[in-house]
Amino acid sequence: MGDLINKGPFSAQTVDYIIQLQQEHPGRVFVVRGNHEQSFVKYLHNKGGTDFEPLKQALKSLGYTTGELRKFFGQLPLSWENDRLLVSHAGVCDCAGDAFDVHNRQGVLYNRKPLSRLRKTQVVGHNIISRGKPLFKPQENAWFIDTGAWCFDRLSALRFKKGRDQPKIIQVQRHPCDYVNGEEAF
Repeated sequence: MGDLINKGPFSAQTVDYIIQLQQEHPGRVFVVRGNHEQSFVKYLHNKGGTDFEPLKQALKSLGYTTGELRKFFGQLPLSWENDRLLVSHAGVCDCAGDAFDVHNRQGVLYNRKPLSRLRKTQVVGHNIISRGKPLFKPQENAWFIDTGAWCFDRLSALRFKKGRDQPKIIQVQRHPCDYVNGEEAF
């Protein structure tokens, strides 16, 4: 759903884990780009500030070159879809311009407006759902699944099965090492 980075103290390890999963399970592990990855792409091409230098150095310490990072992050798609679902970071809205243009502030990387009701069910992150579990909005035919694992206590996902409209909600507690002396580690 995007935003693998800048959401806690283990961004480099998260990226490393995702890359390993994709290598071990080709064609079965999909990641879509979020606005934080887009900012990192700009930074890697010397078009952004220095906020990402610690992440870049942490990834280099894991053995990644700048070229490998440019390739991985630059090739992250803006969406994934099948015949029933459209998965993107921030969703498609009835806004001006191309929703899949990385510069469009109302596109699938940055949108915060209500989503278009598409034939396909949209599954999005980006906006934290404060209720602590994924939320379906029928008027938008969309699931919102960002339950703020980096600032609250659960990572959430949906499991869709063929022939069923209702997905299974999966939630995993945040790992205890994300806390230091009972406080968040970031």
